[in-house]
Amino acid sequence: METRRIKLRRMLPEDYSFLYELATSQDAGYRWRYFGSFPTYDSFVQTLSYNKDPQFVVLAKDGEPAGWVLSYRFDPANGTVYMGIIMSHGYLGGGAGIEAAASFLEYLFKFWNLRKVYTEAPGYTYESVGSGLGSIFREEGVLRDHRYFDGRFWDEHIIAVYREDWEKIKLRLPWLREQVDTAQPPGAWWAGSS
Repeated sequence: METRRIKLRRMLPEDYSFLYELATSQDAGYRWRYFGSFPTYDSFVQTLSYNKDPQFVVLAKDGEPAGWVLSYRFDPANGTVYMGIIMSHGYLGGGAGIEAAASFLEYLFKFWNLRKVYTEAPGYTYESVGSGLGSIFREEGVLRDHRYFDGRFWDEHIIAVYREDWEKIKLRLPWLREQVDTAQPPGAWWAGSS
């Protein structure tokens, strides 16, 4: 899947080093899934091998790795999944992360029978997504004083993009409509994974 700024490609073993550095970096490690408690490289790779939910490396137009989008906690009975996105420092604020997240959302809704895609946003990063409240996502709940960071406890916001909202939102993104037909269905994604 490709947009004006990025391309999503399935994760390959040669990406593991980049993904590990990204997930454990000082820029992002405190807000990403490990929250400052980092695994060893071998443990990290083993975790990647066990996660069979879709995940992609985000590439810049020049082919340089720029980020990572992933899904987890897929719940087919209830039609929900969680997603996460992390971008390298040099790709923050320029629109690449938005295009990667939108492309991944379109992929998830297009190929899976989902009603909602959830994201967890700790209070210390909530401002970065807060502008989308009401127009892109809905807040489902708040876990009060849930996550400890930087000397205090922060709320954890559970936000969701609903399928019916996404169908309207994506119509405002012409660059997204142009690339969705090139997306591979999950069968093709699984066939290349190991």
